[in-house]
Amino acid sequence: MPLSFGVFQRYYTQSPLFDGNKNIAVIGSLASGISNFGFGLVSPIVLRYPQHARHIMWFGWAICILSLLLASFATKVWHLVLTQGVMYGCGWVLTYSPFLLMLNDWFVTRRGLAYGICFSASGIGDLVIPFLLEWLLNAYGFRSTLRCTAAAMVLLTGPALILIKPRSPMASKGVPSKDVTFLNSGPFYVFAVAVLLQGSSFYIPGLFLPSFAQSAALSASQGASLLALIGLAQVFSQLGLGYLSDKVNIHIPLFLSTGIPAALSIFVWGPAKTLSPLAVFSFFYSLLASGYSVLWTRLSMYIADDPAAATTVYGVFSFERGVGTVLAGPISSFLLDDTTAHDVYGLGRYYTIIIFVGATMAGSSFCVLYNAFSICFKRRGGRNQQGLEGVGSTRLEPQFRRASDASVSSFARSSSFDRGVAT
Repeated sequence: MPLSFGVFQRYYTQSPLFDGNKNIAVIGSLASGISNFGFGLVSPIVLRYPQHARHIMWFGWAICILSLLLASFATKVWHLVLTQGVMYGCGWVLTYSPFLLMLNDWFVTRRGLAYGICFSASGIGDLVIPFLLEWLLNAYGFRSTLRCTAAAMVLLTGPALILIKPRSPMASKGVPSKDVTFLNSGPFYVFAVAVLLQGSSFYIPGLFLPSFAQSAALSASQGASLLALIGLAQVFSQLGLGYLSDKVNIHIPLFLSTGIPAALSIFVWGPAKTLSPLAVFSFFYSLLASGYSVLWTRLSMYIADDPAAATTVYGVFSFERGVGTVLAGPISSFLLDDTTAHDVYGLGRYYTIIIFVGATMAGSSFCVLYNAFSICFKRRGGRNQQGLEGVGSTRLEPQFRRASDASVSSFARSSSFDRGVAT
């Protein structure tokens, strides 16, 4: 749903009821951002009371449905910010946090691929959802569309949640890890900056491409097709990067998912005036950038030896990305120009937004390169460093093998975070 918000944003921007309010972009960024940074807050609660994991999941599902119903009665932008933005984001994180923790109990050595398959399902949905939302919005307005979406969640996702169960019996009590030795690790801070930068820009193209297409004199259906391309590429991205993270040096997919999207933003999206370059940008940007969070499992194992601490690292990364995504809303609203000029880079109106996306993605890729070269230089100096040939490949260092083996232990017997969220 958050990834398809660009269709709603285009509709809200055109609606006389909301009068082109610039804060409309905040709605989607809040929904996506809260679902990210909320994981670091919800997962310790789920692990503390694992016997209530499924109850929390169902409660979050109900909040998502209620948020869409309440949003359908909105008359002001701030109503949508609170319901379709804040409330939906909170409901979603309460739904998927227990789900991820239970799913993590089922996979170890192929965890990256497993989560890639899981998350790619949302990309498959995005092949259809933007067109369906576009049709509903044009035919029935946003109120009926939101109510239909809520009804679809009841009928489609409700039965699916019944099937979600942990692999092993739930313990009466789980205790989150207290191991914070990763705070003494230099790579932790390098990658923390990288995640924050990537999170502050990743969702922006999906929010603004339908509006950009409209400013370029393209039809609403063509704008929706760009989101469909993003959804299609997301399937391959999360599957491909998830598989790649299990096989090669983790620095390689991390760089691919940030460095190339930076170049695409500057050199393809910025000069685009027609559908073809926008389609190329949408597909390849999503193909490389959408699977970024899938890489956090192996990245967390690289930073922290203990699987419990690795889950904590993942939670920090998720929180950071959520903060970056939330900030992306007001930042992009501030950067959005009031005038449109067809013969100007970024159509004038989106010039600084495109530069911002390219610059932050490039900054994130620089952090990856910095850490990789730092390891190379230290190795040349005779220091024993693992990383470039360890994590995410079949050639794991001994401590990573112990971490993976330890994570096999069941949720019931665990006294720590040994099935930490991994994507």
